[in-house]
Amino acid sequence: MARIVDKIQKKKDIALACKDLILQKGLHNLTVAQMAKEANIGKGTTYEYFRSKEEIVFELALILMQEHRKVLEAAITKQTTTRQKLKEFSSFFYTQQHKELREIYKQFIALSLLHPKTEMLEFNATSIQGYFDWFKEILQEGVNNGELRPEILQLSSGMFALGDGLFIQSAVTNTLDDLQQKTEAYIDTLFDIMEIAQ
Repeated sequence: MARIVDKIQKKKDIALACKDLILQKGLHNLTVAQMAKEANIGKGTTYEYFRSKEEIVFELALILMQEHRKVLEAAITKQTTTRQKLKEFSSFFYTQQHKELREIYKQFIALSLLHPKTEMLEFNATSIQGYFDWFKEILQEGVNNGELRPEILQLSSGMFALGDGLFIQSAVTNTLDDLQQKTEAYIDTLFDIMEIAQ
């Protein structure tokens, strides 16, 4: 009797098996054959699941971002103020805990810019919108709790874009240590202006 393969799980397994190799060498230095070897499968099997090595990074980014969302939700839930929640939300950009996802995310962003494919762009748009909606929910909760002035909601798009912008600037200039300080100082300054005195 033929063994039934869960193709969705197999695809995830292949991508996850390649994670360390991608992080060590970078996608541009790898071949599908090297990635297949790392996943302990044949090159032909790899092509049954992925059309290119770029698609492996796309799958890996999808898996890691879903895992990251769960971890971040748990961490944010433990915070008691909106200021603390936003600092935790922003921690993706600079903490050691999220380093692997940041590296994969950078490669994914580079792929999206250099070789845009519809599904990658749609995934990126959906992911960004999902995180932005969550960001706004945190701010709205702060307004509802009487912590923040309602005007902060009008600043939400700029605040969110600034986080990504600082991250990309930091990645290009290799100043990640400075990023935490800049991000937290921005949040503190904004909250000093927008917080309602208790």
